[in-house]
Amino acid sequence: MAKTLVLNIDRDDDFGRKAQVKSPIIGVQDNIDAANKLGFIDAEDSDLNAIFYAISIYESLKKDADFESLMKQVKATDELTFKISAEATKEQKKIVEETVNKIVTLKEENKDLKKELDEAKAKLDSASVDTLIPFHISPISNKKDF
Repeated sequence: MAKTLVLNIDRDDDFGRKAQVKSPIIGVQDNIDAANKLGFIDAEDSDLNAIFYAISIYESLKKDADFESLMKQVKATDELTFKISAEATKEQKKIVEETVNKIVTLKEENKDLKKELDEAKAKLDSASVDTLIPFHISPISNKKDF
């Protein structure tokens, strides 16, 4: 499908110089507003005819089925992109929350485990005393006849 761009160029910058309109002027309503500003200042400026002619070309293309189809596709794509972006943001928040919760849980479990290990070690240290009783085995006789 061929795409059409409607472009009107103000080479002498009458819109900027006379009407203080910043360029580029994009969209039908912004072009109409700019033309009205310039029209109140200089109603005979030829740029007014050019801009209104560009708007009329746009309006005639808008009636064309291919153009209408293209605009519907663009709108559908925008809506889908917004939905995907919103869902991705939601999933990202969910993952971050789950990860943070897991880290907090692990930290608490680690703290509890350390406390339990310290308590067990304290009990073992106090309940267990190594006692060494040295003894020596002496032979009863010097005979090696056994």
